Amino acid sequence: MSAAHRAVDQALGEGVVTADQALRLKALFIANGIVEAGDGSPENNDGSMIVDSEAPRFLRGFHDILITIGVVTALSGLWGVAVAALGNEMAGPLAVLLGIIPLAEFLVRRQRLALPAFALTVFAAVAGSFLAAMFSSNLGNSSDGFWRGLLAFAGQMLVLAPFYRRYRVPAALAALIVSVFGLGWLASVLIASGLIGQGPDSPQLVGAIGLVFALGLFSIAMRDDQSDLTRVSRRSDVAFWLHLVAAPALLYSTFIAVLGGADFNAELGGGTDYATAIVTLAIVAVLMLIGIAIDRRAFVTAGLASLGGALYALFYREGVDFSGLSGFVALMVGATVLMIGTGWNRFRKILLGVLPASLQLRLPPVKA
Repeated sequence: MSAAHRAVDQALGEGVVTADQALRLKALFIANGIVEAGDGSPENNDGSMIVDSEAPRFLRGFHDILITIGVVTALSGLWGVAVAALGNEMAGPLAVLLGIIPLAEFLVRRQRLALPAFALTVFAAVAGSFLAAMFSSNLGNSSDGFWRGLLAFAGQMLVLAPFYRRYRVPAALAALIVSVFGLGWLASVLIASGLIGQGPDSPQLVGAIGLVFALGLFSIAMRDDQSDLTRVSRRSDVAFWLHLVAAPALLYSTFIAVLGGADFNAELGGGTDYATAIVTLAIVAVLMLIGIAIDRRAFVTAGLASLGGALYALFYREGVDFSGLSGFVALMVGATVLMIGTGWNRFRKILLGVLPASLQLRLPPVKA
């Protein structure tokens, strides 16, 4: 990619220009011969740029990796030292939250290092949820896990909201949105269980409500995707992290709502009935097709464990039982992943070709 294009991308990342302005600038550079069309920046037929990867842009070199290793090691050590010195489990996350502030000011606000910013976001979310969840340690009823979850999500929100406001890290915004949805999901389960007289541990209740919130999370991710089809702005990075959570949330909430059983993958195997395995394959296949259509690979990888379990159950039910069955199933799953991964753009072209034109315009274009 040319220096001109890199400068535009940097300006876009820092909020100096909008995604639409960035695309117009790049097209203008090509039209005036400032850069060549084939300089490593793929194009659509209309001249707009296509980002070659759906991954967020948080790695610019081994320097970022080195700094991130230092951040992770230092904050982990700080957590342990604080607990040992003060003899209180809450001292660890409190010390980490205080330690994050100077690190974020220097590494994120001044140097704008994306990978260390992601690491600091993870530490902030974990420390906030750990502190909040400790307040529920005295609960001893059957809803203890749900109350801990509520407080954990609330703690994440309290920490991530000012963190994102100050540093504008895409992963922090995505984590904040996920914590809001997680809090709403658990609160809805507790409220609904009281209204209908079922316990909050009812699999169908948890799955059905979880499916509603998973669809809501997916819709927000799709809104960000559709506002940036060429994936050159921070909205695309936020959508990436949201899809990473929404994909397994949709998958397993659907499993639990339709089939019941919270530990679904553990139940898949020789004892699984034929109908359950078929339904599992159908759900995984639908989500994979959705992932291909929207150009998000998280929807393919989320169901691999369930795909393997369902295939094992089908073979077992059909009387195929030999010592290498597990290996054979793993081979089939791996071959499926390789086939989809290597033929991703071809599959997308075929799938988008059968969709209505109005829907195609709202999805990322197929890369050449």
